[in-house]
Amino acid sequence: MESLLVFSAEPVDLMVQWWLTGAGVLLYFVLLFGVAAFTQAGVIARATTKEAI
Repeated sequence: MESLLVFSAEPVDLMVQWWLTGAGVLLYFVLLFGVAAFTQAGVIARATTKEAI
């Protein structure tokens, strides 16, 4: 654990770690909103299909 702290204390490694965390969070939100939008679109599509029939 101590070696991990020393390793992440270096500026370059810290920057990489920061970018990976940021990318992970961004990806999480993109997926979350994507699924939400897709589900909403699916519900609207189903409702429209029922009305059409």
